[in-house]
Amino acid sequence: MNASWDTLKLLADPTRLRILALLREEELSVAELQDILGMAQSRISSQLALLRQAGMVADRRDGKKAFYSLSPGLPATDASLLGAAVQAVASSRELAEDRDNLARVLGLRRAHQEQYFAL
Repeated sequence: MNASWDTLKLLADPTRLRILALLREEELSVAELQDILGMAQSRISSQLALLRQAGMVADRRDGKKAFYSLSPGLPATDASLLGAAVQAVASSRELAEDRDNLARVLGLRRAHQEQYFAL
């Protein structure tokens, strides 16, 4: 029960929940999360550090960038709690804006990649 309690405490923070909801959809860099959420890099990085310490997110390096995703080893109970938490706030204005901003950022990422490979 202690692990579930700790997961619930992590999910109780709106910023962490928004980050996790986005990472359920796509692997993202801190800069992309900044653009989507409209928050400072330090705030996002500190929340990601807590989530990484808890084993909920994983990071990988690509040059100077770090990309974050949900941890592949996320226990089923944590994944279930996360799904229920996201579902509970799915109709919120913030998550709707986050989804729109995610689509925009992914479009920019695709355009940048196409431009890079077109050269």
